[in-house]
Amino acid sequence: MANTGGTFIFPIAAMSNIAQGAACLGVAVALKDPKVRGLAVPSGISALLGITEPAMFGVNLRYRQAFFAAMIGSGLASAFIAFFNVKAIALGAAGFLGIPSIKPDSLAMYSIGMLISFVVAFTLSVVFRETRTSKKHNRNKKKKSTSLTSCFFCLEKNASKKMTALSVRISLLDNLTKLFSCLDCFFVIHRIMLARNQIHMASINRLIRAINHFKAISTCI
Repeated sequence: MANTGGTFIFPIAAMSNIAQGAACLGVAVALKDPKVRGLAVPSGISALLGITEPAMFGVNLRYRQAFFAAMIGSGLASAFIAFFNVKAIALGAAGFLGIPSIKPDSLAMYSIGMLISFVVAFTLSVVFRETRTSKKHNRNKKKKSTSLTSCFFCLEKNASKKMTALSVRISLLDNLTKLFSCLDCFFVIHRIMLARNQIHMASINRLIRAINHFKAISTCI
């Protein structure tokens, strides 16, 4: 610092911390889950004040789109402050609380860099998360529609099977009805034949009786 008049590492680290906190807050805004918000909001605030571990490892790496947004925001902000040669004269809390460590003639560019880091990381985190959520929602809709289609197909298949079994039963009943009608006709014909046979047998018996009676009369004569 004595030779260069300051260090450029601390302002860049501050841009990274602010971007991580902003991306974490973006996740809290994009997601409506109370548990996620309960973790993301305090983690994002602590990252803006210089402690990034809860935001980075608890939220941003879990929802990787937020981590990518933080990298993009911190990269753009770091390039901006490096272009304007923003330097720090001391080390401190790398975040909003690091303003006293910046050289007085670099405070304006440092503030603009913090604004760039926060706005870009927060906006991209919300957009990436919303896009991811919408894609997941559409995928779930497609799965539901596919499951409904398969269910309708199974119902139609079962209905066709039931209709086939019903048609087989109906044809079987028709055949049995025809068979029973044929059997009824056979029994009727059989009864008629038996009746005719009985008539013939009675006539023959009468004829035999008449012949025997005639024989008896002839013998007597």
